[in-house]
Amino acid sequence: MMIEPIQQCHQTGAIMSHVLAVIGAAVVLFPSNIFGEETVDVTRGLVQVHEVARVVPRLPEMPPASAVCFSSRWSHPINRDDPHDTFAAAEAFHATDFVWTYSLDPKFVQRLRQSGERVFLAVNSLIPDPPDFRRRSKGRIVDLLGQPVTAPWMRSWPDSAWGCANSPEYREGFIEYAVRAIQAGATALQMDDPRMNLAAVSWGACFCPHCIEGFRAFLIDRVSQETATAWGITDLDRFDYRQYLLERKASVGDAFAKYDGGELKSLFAEFQKESVRQFFSYVRGEIDRRAGRHIVFSTNNYRGSWEFPYDLFEIGMAELPQRDATPQQLYDRYREAHDRGKHQIFTLVPQTADGSEVPITRRVIAACYALGGHLIVPWDVYTGSQKPRYYGRPEDYAELYRFVREFAHCFDGYEEAAFVFEDRPDERYPLAPPLLIGIPQVMGVVRARPQQAAAPVVIHLVDWRDEPSPFAIRLHRRRFPLTAFEHVWFSCPGHPPREISPREASDEELVLEIPTLRPWGLVVLGAARPLPE
Repeated sequence: MMIEPIQQCHQTGAIMSHVLAVIGAAVVLFPSNIFGEETVDVTRGLVQVHEVARVVPRLPEMPPASAVCFSSRWSHPINRDDPHDTFAAAEAFHATDFVWTYSLDPKFVQRLRQSGERVFLAVNSLIPDPPDFRRRSKGRIVDLLGQPVTAPWMRSWPDSAWGCANSPEYREGFIEYAVRAIQAGATALQMDDPRMNLAAVSWGACFCPHCIEGFRAFLIDRVSQETATAWGITDLDRFDYRQYLLERKASVGDAFAKYDGGELKSLFAEFQKESVRQFFSYVRGEIDRRAGRHIVFSTNNYRGSWEFPYDLFEIGMAELPQRDATPQQLYDRYREAHDRGKHQIFTLVPQTADGSEVPITRRVIAACYALGGHLIVPWDVYTGSQKPRYYGRPEDYAELYRFVREFAHCFDGYEEAAFVFEDRPDERYPLAPPLLIGIPQVMGVVRARPQQAAAPVVIHLVDWRDEPSPFAIRLHRRRFPLTAFEHVWFSCPGHPPREISPREASDEELVLEIPTLRPWGLVVLGAARPLPE
């Protein structure tokens, strides 16, 4: 969407103002340069970055922009042979918030609370049976033959049957587990695998008595007896979809996904989708009631997707495959979340664990923070069924997270105002963009405090090249407040900040020389000092 000039031009002097007063409204054409030629009313200037930045409301449960999110799926060490330690690793990575952790142990959770600001305990689609939460037998999803069903990636796991959204027993067990997590000290909950029964349709389920009864009522509300008769259903009031499919020798298990069940099968999938919606509406209402407050949920919206049912949750906390971890895709994912009034956190699933994954992981950490998000510390990461979990080393990543904590004032309260990567245009600036980068594979993000002209502006630069080298950036003066160039600071992980001097390329442009980034650096415009006193 084009943004019209709305601010008084800072470059217009008293003489020009006097001339305008004499000759009336006038339009001048600013010199042509690499930012393009733009016709501007000299009584008004270009919209500046702090005016483009928009406030994104943040829930109190959402980690702030400068937070370091750390996930220990379970308490480590698990046993004597476990070389990992949850709290030692969290300290090494400068963790501030604990997310996506499975535990009902009040002592462990309280220790998490003492070590961090927020704790997101995890629930999922296969909560064990109460009261001891050790087995999975009640209220489970079953196939046409009555056998318990689990997700394909969990079939090597013992006792991994998913719970049925239509089962009253499973609903109550889910609620009880979630309330126990809140009582243990959780500030919010993370829902993994929220598709539940909707996903199970592709695995040939669920055909438990609750689903059969629910689907019968669903059809009665939507289908005439005449239509039902055409499908071979003689009496809707007594219809049993499971028996109907068995009589027609329908495919069992995963093969059901390709079974041509016609419109009736499509309606069954629609029914299971509605079942999932009703499940979360009911259980979340009950959890809030029993907790005495609204409980915020995040969800594993894989790859940052916000299609159903992920749109039922306030925060995305998703596995991100390495193939999707590009500047363009990250920008699009975060922008969609913001447009929906959501927040997004990622955990990167690396393709390797031999050290070759370190450079791309470092770039993704930097890019996520540059875009106002978070990459969960790459430690205790699920990499696939029957594959070892990934435990990144502090010596590879901790300096990046320490950098965020040291410069927290450059993250908190700032919002994205411009995005630059290769030839992708930023539609907010059809002409005269605030930032240009003259080389490919360097990502730039301008961040500003919305509507605060006196606040410093922060420019994040992330070099995605395999062989980084120094480069230059160009800034359009009139896109920034007058005070922005009084002091210019450059900071990068592992090095103290230093003041740098821009050089003039034209009346409208300033050039900054940027040293080699590995992979991340900040340019701070307009701050009297690089760090708060």
